[in-house]
Amino acid sequence: MNYALIGEDAITKGQDWIIEHTILGPVSESLELTGAVEAGATTLYVKPLKADWQAGEKVQFEGSTVITLTVGASAGAVSVPVAAIPGPLPPAIRGRKLRDLTGYTLEYEVLATPAQETPIIASAELAITILDQTGNLRGKVRVQGPRATTIDLPAKRYFYALWRNNDGSRRPIAWGDWDLRERGFL
Repeated sequence: MNYALIGEDAITKGQDWIIEHTILGPVSESLELTGAVEAGATTLYVKPLKADWQAGEKVQFEGSTVITLTVGASAGAVSVPVAAIPGPLPPAIRGRKLRDLTGYTLEYEVLATPAQETPIIASAELAITILDQTGNLRGKVRVQGPRATTIDLPAKRYFYALWRNNDGSRRPIAWGDWDLRERGFL
């Protein structure tokens, strides 16, 4: 299963750093609107769902609009009851389910390249926090690192991976570029 990351990682060399990742479900766990949605709407009209959805599931649309399903919906459904939409949504955009990270054990590593096996920065050097999963912070992870993790590294593009490590199974849930920049004004 592929998972996605929203956001960009840009760290300033030799400074304490914090990154927040938003973990989304796979594309099969998405809603694609068939028309525009006005603010305050309580039903989304979507392309047929590929899977069942439960009441309380949270979906993030572009611009970080998060909506909550008020009633479950079965695979094949083309309308989804939701809590009132906070603002308008354009037609034909896709919203992805925010992954519930409750009970996850996470590892984070920074590598020189995606193929590298030994991390340059490993979880033991970092504070990894799963934020409150009951509200609009569902799917959010905060990774904090001290200045010592970057002070001796050259400024360049690296690769990061966020792993779920539960029940003897280690799977990546987010990955991508991790930019280390020189200190300065920009």
